[in-house]
Amino acid sequence: MPKSITIGEILDKEHYVQVTGDEKALERPIYVAEINRPGFELAGFFKHSDFRRIIIFGDKESAFINEMSEERQREIFPFLIKPKWRNFSISSRLCPTVTWQQPGVPDSL
Repeated sequence: MPKSITIGEILDKEHYVQVTGDEKALERPIYVAEINRPGFELAGFFKHSDFRRIIIFGDKESAFINEMSEERQREIFPFLIKPKWRNFSISSRLCPTVTWQQPGVPDSL
């Protein structure tokens, strides 16, 4: 069996806070050590996205989201919040603000 770590184990070892999801989400295994910076996905290109990776939102991604119109967020975010994504991490001084509300999605990611 390949080596893995769960989301819960990452939260226990580091100074991260779970802002959405449930206890079952903490059991999701991570098998791929590489991360994904979602620039292409935020621009709407999902063809070669690797859903096994942890997604990191940094300053650039947060700034990009904050510049997106509500209409564009409505087009892109349903693809970003699908359960097949392993985990989203916000590693930024800027917290992206979602200008529209969908059930189960916090105001800020």
